[in-house]
Amino acid sequence: MPLLAEAGTPLKTISTTMGHAKSSITLDTYQHTDPSAQRAAIDRLEMLLLGKSNGQSNKASARPAIGK
Repeated sequence: MPLLAEAGTPLKTISTTMGHAKSSITLDTYQHTDPSAQRAAIDRLEMLLLGKSNGQSNKASARPAIGK
């Protein structure tokens, strides 16, 4: 499922293809937090909230590592 999701396949399509009655079953079964994806999400949130783009944050080294 992660490959289909990364390719942009809608969750409902993945769920139906897997034969699941609800999309939540698909998410609970196959969706795992990828540390690099989590880091990218945090970076995007920081950019949105603080108006910073990649490389402009002086606090990057102070952020905790994800998944450790």
